[in-house]
This record gives sequence, C-alpha cells and structure tokens, in this order.
Amino acid sequence: MQRAVVKAILSCQALVWSSGCASRSEVEGATASKPQPFPVSFESSRIDLGLVEGRSKVKFQLGLQNTSDSAAEVLSLSPGCGCTVLAGSPDAIPAKSTIQVEGELDVPRGVGPFSKPVTATIRIGNETRSLSASLIAKIAPSPGLRASPDSIELGRIDSGRPLNRSFIVSRFDETPLGLLDVTSTSELIRGEVVPLNDNESAALGWRAAKVLVTAAAGLPAGPLAERLTVSAGEGQSLEVFVRAEVSACVPGVVPRVFVKSLSDRETAVITLFESTSESPESIELRKLSKPLVRLDASSPAGTGNVQLTAIGECEGNAVITGEIVVTSRDATTSIVPLVVIRRP
Repeated sequence: MQRAVVKAILSCQALVWSSGCASRSEVEGATASKPQPFPVSFESSRIDLGLVEGRSKVKFQLGLQNTSDSAAEVLSLSPGCGCTVLAGSPDAIPAKSTIQVEGELDVPRGVGPFSKPVTATIRIGNETRSLSASLIAKIAPSPGLRASPDSIELGRIDSGRPLNRSFIVSRFDETPLGLLDVTSTSELIRGEVVPLNDNESAALGWRAAKVLVTAAAGLPAGPLAERLTVSAGEGQSLEVFVRAEVSACVPGVVPRVFVKSLSDRETAVITLFESTSESPESIELRKLSKPLVRLDASSPAGTGNVQLTAIGECEGNAVITGEIVVTSRDATTSIVPLVVIRRP
C-alpha cells in the first residue's frame, strides 16, 4: 500500500515538472518572437538650443546612432523648413557607432519658445524607418522692433481698387515705442502712422503704434513687391513687405452690385460702370447660385446702365449670388460680385 502511495506521488511530481518545462518553453518562444526595436535612432529626439537671439544664426549637431551589428543606409536627412541648413547627409552609419551631423539654424524674428523638425529615413537590412527629432529654443526679448503681421500678403487684387491695410509695430521687450519714421521703396505705396483704435489702445497703450499702408487706385498690372521701412531711432528699424498680384481691370467699373429684391418678371436698372467710360466689348452673367435672374446688357452705349430681370418661379425669398464679367475692347476684364434677393 505504501509503495502504491509513493508511486502515485512521484507520478504527480513528474507530471507537474513536465508541465512546468512546457510552460517555460512556450514563454521563451514568445519572447524570441517579440518585435525588436529599430536599432537606429537620433541620440536625442529634442535638441535644446537654449536661449537664442532673434534673427541670429545658431550652430548645432545632430547625433545618429546605430546599435546593430550591420551598417545602416541613410536614405535621407532633411530639415522641416528652409531656416535650417544641414552640412550634408551621410550615406551610411557604421555598425555599433554614432555619427554627428553639423547644422545651422536661422532664428526667426519673434519672442518666446519655438520648435523646428528634422527627419531621417534609414534602411537596415530589409527594414526602412522614418525618424524625427526637434530643434527647440527660446528667443530672448531684445530692444529691437517687431511688426504684426510682419508681411502683408494680398493675393490677387484689382488694379482699380485702392489698397488700405495696416500693421502694428512694437518692441520685443515691450518698452515704450516713441516716434516712428516710415519710408517706402517706391511711389506706389506709402505708410503712415495713425492712431490706435480704442481696443488696441486699451491693450497696447504706448507700447505700440499702427501703420496704415495705402496705395492709390490704378496700380500697374503684374506682381507687386514693395517694402516699407519703419525706423525708431538709435539704429532700430524693421522691414515690412507688401506683395500682391495686380490684375488689370476695366476703368470705372463698380466693385459690387446689390439688388434688394425682385419679384417674378420685375426688372431693375443698375449702373455698372461710369457713363464717361468707353463702352465695353461684352458683359456676361456667370456662376449664378440659382437661375432666377437674367442680365440684359443691350443698354445704349456709354450710359453705364444694364438691366437685370427676375425670371422663373421662386418659393419664398431667396438670396442669389453670381458675378458679372465686364470685358473691355482691349480684352481687359473686371469681375463684379452680384447679390440679388428674389421674392415669390
């Protein structure tokens, strides 16, 4: 009886031991199949340049490390913006080594913290990865001037419409501004210091000034790239660029037409251009949101008047938008936005 009990106990221990061995083997197999981290990385994902001066140039180094037993191929290494320049890109990173890449950052104007990205594409064996790091720094306050916005981008504008934009000038260290002098690179535009409005004055007080940028109607067609220089004495100045693409237009054409309301078959006579202007080659109605109005451009030459007629059925009041395209005899065009309220 005792032999039977001992035999049973030994059998159970053997079963437990063999079960434990199988479980350990499974764990080891699972560990072996676990994905390994990519062996190439930036030494640091954040390269802290510390406190820097605005509009200065700061040199730095990027470290790329390879912990594998094989060389890694560098497919690309590039900064995220044009203000960062790297001194070339290595072709490879040897096994078990780290390489350093020198660069230079053109610090922007402004104040406070900022970040600029750098990315790398690395291939090792059959695996390719994209890596990223960030250059971080903080721009120190300085006695220099700043503008908001620091450039005026107008896009496409009509040469027949006057330019009227403004920007705010202040100091980086937010000390009182004093008197300003504004000069322009040409006669096309001019800058003038004007009073702040109530909200601006309450927020900024004597620390800032407003500069109004003006240009007379009739800017020459083509790209506009002018520069205003704002000076505050003691050698302190800044430049604000004004850029636009000026399109030619028919002289004297109104900038916008608004018709309060038209019921079915009702007409409205609108003055589209000056009566002293040369009669245009054509007048067309385009891009109507709903086909509920018609333009009759057969008015007597030189009167500047055209007729708008309501057509079709309208359920309730409707706002109709479109544009009137006026083409002169020399193929110059003006696009006039149109808004009509239709009644049933």
